[in-house]
Parts: sequence; C-alpha cells; structure tokens
Amino acid sequence: MIQQLLNDGVLGKENDRYIFLKDQPFKTPSAASSFVLQSASNGWTDWKDKSGRTLDELKRKQL
Repeated sequence: MIQQLLNDGVLGKENDRYIFLKDQPFKTPSAASSFVLQSASNGWTDWKDKSGRTLDELKRKQL
C-alpha cells in the first residue's frame, strides 16, 4: 500500500520518513494506526491527543 500511495502522490518521503501530502481516509482508526505503525494496532487506544487522551476517551466514551 505504501508504494501505491507514493505513486498516487498521497505519500512523500522527507528525511528518510514518509509523510502524508494529502488526506487519506481509512475505514477504521485501527486501520490508520496499523498503517502508520506498520504493525498491528488498536487505533482507539493508540491515537492520542496532546494531553494523552485516547480516541476512545474522546469519542466513544462521550456517547
């Protein structure tokens, strides 16, 4: 998927790191975090804001 996103101009490379040049939607928070980490990931607990609150705390627990 990395190569396809590079070809599509969604990803670029800067200082030996990949950066998003355009928005790229993912079906779930876990799919996005797994892509970024290149490893299995639970996006609900791995995505955090600047204060350390998880996506789960910010979105799902408010319901």
